[in-house]
Amino acid sequence: MRLESPLLHLPMSKSLLSLTRSHNNPPNPHIAHQILHVARAISEILETQNGPPLEDRLDDLFSSTEVLISEAAPTVLGRAHDADAALTFLHWVRRRSSGRLPCPLACSSLLCLLAKTKRFPDIDFLLEDMKTQEKAPTFEAYNGLLIAYSKSGLLEKALCVYTVMKEQNRWFPDVFACNSLLGLLVNRRRFDLSMKLYEEMLERDNNADHYSSCIVVRGLCLEGKIDEAKRLIEERFGENCVPNIVFYNTLIDGYCKTGQIQKAFALFQDMKSKGFEPSLVTYGILINGCCKRTDFESIDRLLRELQEMGMHPNTQIYNSIVDAHCKRGAVFKAMAILKRMIGTGFLPDVVTYNALISGFCQNGKVVEAERILRKAMRDDMSPNKLSYTPLVHGYCKHGAVSEASRLLLEMVEKGHAPDLVTYGALIHGLVVSGSLDDAMAVRVKMAERGTHPDAGVYNVLMSGLLKKGRLSDAKGLLTEMLDRNVVPDKFIYATLVDGFMRGGNLKEAKRVFGLASEGGVKPCVVLYNAMIKGYCEFRRMGDAIACMDRMRFEGLHPDRITYNTVIDGYMRQADADGAMRVFSEMVEQRCEPNIVTYTALVNGFCNNGDLHRAFKLFREIRCNGLAPNVVTYTTMIGGFCRAGEVLSVLSLFEEMLIDKCKPNNFTYNYIIDALVNCNQRVEGECLMLIAFASMASDGWDLRTAVYNVIVLCLCKHGMLENAMELEEEMLRKGCSPDCVTFVSLVHGLHRRGRLEEWRGLVSCDFERRELEIARKYASLIDDHLCRGVKSEASKILESLLLEESAEVSVI
Repeated sequence: MRLESPLLHLPMSKSLLSLTRSHNNPPNPHIAHQILHVARAISEILETQNGPPLEDRLDDLFSSTEVLISEAAPTVLGRAHDADAALTFLHWVRRRSSGRLPCPLACSSLLCLLAKTKRFPDIDFLLEDMKTQEKAPTFEAYNGLLIAYSKSGLLEKALCVYTVMKEQNRWFPDVFACNSLLGLLVNRRRFDLSMKLYEEMLERDNNADHYSSCIVVRGLCLEGKIDEAKRLIEERFGENCVPNIVFYNTLIDGYCKTGQIQKAFALFQDMKSKGFEPSLVTYGILINGCCKRTDFESIDRLLRELQEMGMHPNTQIYNSIVDAHCKRGAVFKAMAILKRMIGTGFLPDVVTYNALISGFCQNGKVVEAERILRKAMRDDMSPNKLSYTPLVHGYCKHGAVSEASRLLLEMVEKGHAPDLVTYGALIHGLVVSGSLDDAMAVRVKMAERGTHPDAGVYNVLMSGLLKKGRLSDAKGLLTEMLDRNVVPDKFIYATLVDGFMRGGNLKEAKRVFGLASEGGVKPCVVLYNAMIKGYCEFRRMGDAIACMDRMRFEGLHPDRITYNTVIDGYMRQADADGAMRVFSEMVEQRCEPNIVTYTALVNGFCNNGDLHRAFKLFREIRCNGLAPNVVTYTTMIGGFCRAGEVLSVLSLFEEMLIDKCKPNNFTYNYIIDALVNCNQRVEGECLMLIAFASMASDGWDLRTAVYNVIVLCLCKHGMLENAMELEEEMLRKGCSPDCVTFVSLVHGLHRRGRLEEWRGLVSCDFERRELEIARKYASLIDDHLCRGVKSEASKILESLLLEESAEVSVI
């Protein structure tokens, strides 16, 4: 750790101890007594705040004792507590001695005082004068400076002092000073220097203690080298390094932050087996790690264990759980945690409310999010930028620009000037809502107020402009960026390439691709992928393959996105052989295909009418450790639908629901088409098919009949919420839910343990004829789902029929 410093030019100085013992002829006792008397008198004057100016008082008391004053200076400055008084005394001494500084010991005593009070400009002036007059600081002064610089975050100055002590004076700072520098190096992520310092400390006896090892362990964990940190503790055990709860917490935190949650739990168990009691901090670290993975089962287990040990989660732990639920979209669960938090005596803070505000905004519930903001303000919380920014963004996304502007103004009035993040959120929200001109105007306003757009803001604006086909405006923004010395990154160039390709301007896309390398952007996979995607859109597969070859020449490796794009490009041109050739290469290069890869291949084969190869690939998905998603299932269902294979359509739909894969409107439309447009009688034991055939023969509207069997199938597989959403979709499409819809939903409620909600379903005011029909289909469902045993839905229908009979008899 070698750094040039003006301190390097100071001459060597003896330590305080050597100065007091190196004289062969000790001073005359009488003179020593006089010096002590002078020192005591001066110290009393320095400590007295009232009266005439300090220098005048000193002049009045001392007229011709320059020698004694110089000799007394080390004692005076060593006793001083007030830096201003000490500096005044130094100035007085120099005035009486033609500008000369007192001895090095006196100057060093003052340096120690200035270091303790962090008077860094005064330290610089004094060091400069000491260098000029060839007076070097003592070991104690250097040590004090190193501690002060390290504690104040002045890394370069701290390193300079360390270098001077070690290389010029051959001194090594004490352990406290070294630990101060070690902590600063770790905090600044200068891990290489921190390890070098630690090794130098270990080379000297008693110069690395327990705390030194703890700092290094924390640094290794921050660097992601948790196993190495664990080995260090094991190797240093007993040598001023005895594992305790702090070490364990540091390691567990390191594992959690690097996503190695299993290792964190293993170490947690190891810690307990060795007799170390986990602290609230330990549980907080593990719960926070589980929150990052949305592992709520482990969170609940840890909370139970925490309470069994007589501890309670604190506000920070509750905040982690609330935030995790919000990021998962479970905002009402987060509100339940908030209620529980308050019930256990812990009050939410601004972090709690900010997590809830952000969560509700992400779920599109911006009005509810603002209510939370107002609740926080009523609870005497002071909202900050993180409170307002999600709301500004959320309102803009919904096109409520006036509401966003109102909150932005309120934010400014409360003393929170919008920063780049706030403006970025506002611009992003406006772009998403389609208010591009407003977004462009905000860009101008923010620059006028001293906050200039960065590459991320320009990227959002360019992406919005290009999607609207405003190519010239996007090019104008690129020019503006370059004029303002905002260096476009790879994402901006990729956005421009993609935008020009979408706009059909291949020539301009190629020009921008070339500009990227001229602008200093290194060739990267992101940029090549944008270009390859464009070539595939233009059906120029030869150029796409050539672009892949150029990637390899540049030392880059095509990734999943590259391969998936080219595979999809070939399939769109009905070139299955080309697609499979690229797929084989992908596997050979050990780039694992993902569900997007398989979906592209399945879609291609389905579009080409090759259902056999499509379904074979579909079945290979699970063999490779993947699961089909809604797009994959819907693609395969669509292929069977177009081929008129109704049984395969219904069988795959059932499989999809067993997988708890939520269908989308495309899936439903394929089911409707398959059943409504079936021109031949289809035999099968499938409940959907039997129920549909029965309703068709009973004169049902065919589309309503299909909706009913889909609702029935969703309820059969416990997907009640999806069934209720489809009921609303039926109404929007003009198909009125009827008594069969009602029976299916009652079955769904029963399966989910929510039977008491049945009266809130479709209107229960059915005529007797409708109830008889409903009972018929309830019996059909019982035969298939309950093995003939009368279900709760059938019992409810029986009760409704009895009520109907009673009303008729009364009439």
